[in-house]
Amino acid sequence: CSSGPPIGIGWGYDSERTRRLSVDDHYSHRRNNRSHTKLSKQQRTSLLLELGVSGREIVHTVRKLEREKRKRRQTIHNLRMGRVEEMAESAKRKIKNSLIKKKDCPYKQWTPKVE
Repeated sequence: CSSGPPIGIGWGYDSERTRRLSVDDHYSHRRNNRSHTKLSKQQRTSLLLELGVSGREIVHTVRKLEREKRKRRQTIHNLRMGRVEEMAESAKRKIKNSLIKKKDCPYKQWTPKVE
């Protein structure tokens, strides 16, 4: 889901509402009915409210999820920019080292020796 509260599947189940399904049937059903298995933001929210989850808890979870998404986006951005920053730092060091070497060489021969 790209927005709204997430729905998770737990280990608990209602034995009255279960049915047996072969592995082949499961994958065939998933492949053919992909759009039918997706719930909208409103459907997920309604389902959670029906199951007794408070509105406050839903809002808290959605905000937490959004923070985590922002962190992931920032990490991806930082990884991309990291290489550019490394190249800039390397160029800066090379320029600095070449200027320092050039400064030192010609002037050493003209400075008077102090005895």
